[in-house]
Amino acid sequence: MEKKNYWSERAAHLVIGLLSILIMILSTSYGLGTPAKPGAGMYPFVVGLLILPLSISLFITSLKGESKGAILSGRQIGTFVAFLCACAFWILAMPLLGYVLVTLVATFLSARS
Repeated sequence: MEKKNYWSERAAHLVIGLLSILIMILSTSYGLGTPAKPGAGMYPFVVGLLILPLSISLFITSLKGESKGAILSGRQIGTFVAFLCACAFWILAMPLLGYVLVTLVATFLSARS
C-alpha cells in the first residue's frame, strides 16, 4: 500500500496542542494555588498539561504510519447516533418525567442499539 498524506489529521493534532498551551497560559490567570489547596486554574492547567504530550505523540505517530481507515462502520455509527439520542432524551425529558422513569427508558434505548 502506498503511504498517503493526511494533512487534516496532522493539522488537528497541532491545533489541539496549541489549544492546550493556550489553556495552560490562560489558567494561570485564575491562580494555580498549591497541591494542598488548589486554585481555580489548577484543573484546567493540569488538563492542558496532559493533552499537550498526547497531541504531540499523535502528531508524530501520524508522520510515521498510514491511516487505518474509517473509525466507525455503518452499524457502529447507527449505535453511536442512538446513544446520542438517548442522552438527549434523558436531558430533555428529565424535568418532565423525573429521574427514575427517564433513566429507565434511556437505559433501555441505549441497550437496544
